[in-house]
Parts: sequence; C-alpha cells; structure tokens
Amino acid sequence: FVFLMNIRTTFISLVTIPLSLVTSILALHIMGLTINTMSLGGMAIAIGSLVDDAIVDVENVFKRLRENRQKPEEEQESAMNVVFDASKEVRMPILNSTLIIITSFVPLFFLSGMEGRMLAPLGIAFITALFASTVVALTLTPVLCSYLLTKPRKGNTEEKEPYTVRKLKKVYGTVLEWTLEYKKYVLCATGIVLMVTIAMFFTLGRSFLPPFNEGSFTINVSTLPGISLEESDRMGRMAENIL
Repeated sequence: FVFLMNIRTTFISLVTIPLSLVTSILALHIMGLTINTMSLGGMAIAIGSLVDDAIVDVENVFKRLRENRQKPEEEQESAMNVVFDASKEVRMPILNSTLIIITSFVPLFFLSGMEGRMLAPLGIAFITALFASTVVALTLTPVLCSYLLTKPRKGNTEEKEPYTVRKLKKVYGTVLEWTLEYKKYVLCATGIVLMVTIAMFFTLGRSFLPPFNEGSFTINVSTLPGISLEESDRMGRMAENIL
C-alpha cells in the first residue's frame, strides 16, 4: 500500500496468504503428517515469500494499466488485454524464482536419522505453501486484477506514480549511475566481502541444535544404596534449601 497507494492492490496480494496456508495444511493432512512445531515453522518461514509472486504480478498489472490510460484514446488497448499481457510478461520470472527457492529446500528430504524426521515436515509445509502461492499468482491474481483494477479512480484525470516510488526511483537511479561508473571498485569490494564471508564460515562451530537457555537447570542427587524413602526426601529438601 505504501508504494502503490491503492487499497485494492493490497487486498489482492493478501488473498494469497490464507489460500496458500490452507493448501499447505491440506497437503500435510493428505500425507498423514500433523501440525507440529516444524511444520508451523515451515509455514512461518514461507509467510514472507507467499506474497512475493502476487506482488510482482499486481504491481506490473497496475503499472501497465496506468500507462495504458495515459496514452491517447485511439491508442489505448482494452483493460482485459492489458491485464493478460502484463501477467504473461512476468510469468516466467515468477516460475523461475519459485523453482529456485524450492530447489534450495530439496536437500532437506535427503537427510537421514533424526535430522531427516525433524526437518522433512518443515520442507513439505514450506514447499507446498510456496507452490500454492505461485499457482494463485498465475491464476486468481490476474482475475482479481481484471475486476478490481481496470476502473480508474474517480476524479483522477492524470495518474502519477506514488510519491514514495518516485523518490525511491530517484535514489536508485543515483546509486545505479555511481555503481556503473565505478564498476571495478564495486566488483572488487564485492569479491573481498565474499572471500571474508567464506573464511569466516569455516571458523564457525557446528552442532545439530543451538544451545537453549531456558533459565532452568536440573540437579541429580546421588545417595548410598538402601537409603530409606524418608531420608532420600530429607536430602532432596536440603539440597533445594541450599539452592
């Protein structure tokens, strides 16, 4: 909403989230899996990615419709054709980006032992939710755009890009000109950062799970064999009082 200043584009993008999560839950049910910490974690990780495809499609449709309305009346195309062409324009980038992200999660299914059993539900929940969001972006999103975005705002004779977008484009243009002018320095700095990152990676420790600081600890009290229950209870209370 901040970038397009249009509540309808925000609504179209948000529709993707519940539909994708419901699809992920149905997939877990069909595969005989339960909703647990790991599957919920996969859905939580996917939340940020669920709206990406829809946002790309909606933004492109919104921009093409605005450009079409700014043309002379005899050169304007029908709104349905503009929506169709705009959605088709970003179809392959959406599919490619989704496949790349899904591929990065595939190795989770090749883990064995405890790691595989723990992380497989996370990967399934994430992949199904992301795949569902892509299907929604390629099917339902253009339909909603054709219904909600084809009519111009009342009293808006000259449509312009929102103020935030214009300012960001101006800043980005300045940065882009600088990077293209000093591309050797940019490439050298990027290479140095990459090498430092690789060197730091090999210095990090490795463990299956990170240490948990839950603010509690467990103490075991060992006694001699044959001690009575009363004496064992007394020693336990004594240790508790000392702590």
